[in-house]
Amino acid sequence: MSERPTTADSLEARRAKVVQAAEAEGKSEPKPSEIDVWPLVVKHNIRNDDDRTDAVDKLIRVARDSCSPAFVKYLFKIEAKLPSLIEQVWRWETVDDRLLMSERSREEALYHAFRSDCVCGGVWPQHVAHALLANRIDFASLGHDIYRSLLAGRSESTPVVTLAGLQGGEGKSLIFYPMDAVFGDRFVHHHVAAGTFALLGLEGKRVVVLDEWDFRAHMAMGLQLLWFEGKPVPITRPQDHFCGHVLYKGSAPIFVTMPLRKLEAFFAEAEAAKRAGTSSEATMLLRRLKIYRFTQPVKKPSAQIPKCAHCFASFLFQSEHEYQSRA
Repeated sequence: MSERPTTADSLEARRAKVVQAAEAEGKSEPKPSEIDVWPLVVKHNIRNDDDRTDAVDKLIRVARDSCSPAFVKYLFKIEAKLPSLIEQVWRWETVDDRLLMSERSREEALYHAFRSDCVCGGVWPQHVAHALLANRIDFASLGHDIYRSLLAGRSESTPVVTLAGLQGGEGKSLIFYPMDAVFGDRFVHHHVAAGTFALLGLEGKRVVVLDEWDFRAHMAMGLQLLWFEGKPVPITRPQDHFCGHVLYKGSAPIFVTMPLRKLEAFFAEAEAAKRAGTSSEATMLLRRLKIYRFTQPVKKPSAQIPKCAHCFASFLFQSEHEYQSRA
């Protein structure tokens, strides 16, 4: 209670106070430390993003133009550590935002998104409506399935919503596109690599979106069936970076886009198994999917559509209302 919160402003004030005290006593400026870089980074918004990775150069320029000789000398000495130090500063500076997203349920995230402002100018719902109309897909049924999956999470009774496209360009990926904005990009799992460590990084995620998925190529079918059904699944981790493996029991719902031709092979295999009176992995897989077929390509947007959390949540709420009204 007696300590003020540690923020960029408070750190800057503390540093200024000790520097002034040293000057008043005729002493040299106290040696900076790594934490003294925090206010400088935040004040000048020094960070990398997806398009630029020049944060260190920005920091060097700010230091050269406005910092004391002692501070410049310190930064010059630790230049090799600056990239990781800048990342560390923002991890501490934005911890409240991350925890807010982490502690918010998926339903709460949808309501929060609904109350936020539209950032796409209504473009996203227009393109989605056009894609659904061209492919004769009922918006209420699709929105209901996505909405119920998000609320319930992965389980035996929650089908994996699967959008299968005939040749590409049908607009199916656009439907799941805003999920990063709704749930936070660090809480949406996209990156699944084929091989032993396919599920690495799944821990802590709230939603899984598998783009252009291949049921045959990415991981063993038995593991996928357990994952899609909501059962605990092992996450194998490289032991040169981790100690031991993890049994994943999380509830993150799974959404899939994929080529329709790869799905048709499973239907043929399931039909053959049915005629032969035998069991089949294809049959077990198809029982876990809710499939929507996209066969008609649509006009590509003229510009990149922003990830609009408001419009995505509005689409789901309107769809669910329509679905329940029909029921």
